[in-house]
Amino acid sequence: MIGITLDGRYAIAWADARKVKNAPRTEGFQDLTVMDLTSGAVTVLAVGYRPVAVGFAAGAPRAHAVTQDGVAIVDLSTSPPRVTKNVPISDNPLEDPGTRDVAVTPNGQLALVRRDGSAEVTVLSLDTGARAKVTLSGPATDLDLTDTGTRAVAVVR
Repeated sequence: MIGITLDGRYAIAWADARKVKNAPRTEGFQDLTVMDLTSGAVTVLAVGYRPVAVGFAAGAPRAHAVTQDGVAIVDLSTSPPRVTKNVPISDNPLEDPGTRDVAVTPNGQLALVRRDGSAEVTVLSLDTGARAKVTLSGPATDLDLTDTGTRAVAVVR
């Protein structure tokens, strides 16, 4: 998989374990390759167990990697880029990551977490790690953000 910043300066490549048939559980696929397309510099960073998505904060030299254990924050303003923190998504390290969806706001400040069968949506501050729960009228089967990230839309059955 590959993600590229809107300005075309950085590209990040990673392996999505979900696309590897019979991937051994001991293989973490935790490395991202950060490429500075202006200078040609390449940096490999460990971000957490089995990344599933990478995105970039609008207006900030920052990337985020959603992994099975949290959201890793990558500072692109340093040379070389570096992981500044890994924000846990849950207090339960044994929570099945296959039962949740994580959406990060375009500014990279918040992550919203929907879990299968749950009426609660977790709002996670990627800056402070603070979590808040929003309880819906029933279990959400889908959760999406508007393009601006100022609103979330949940499908509740």
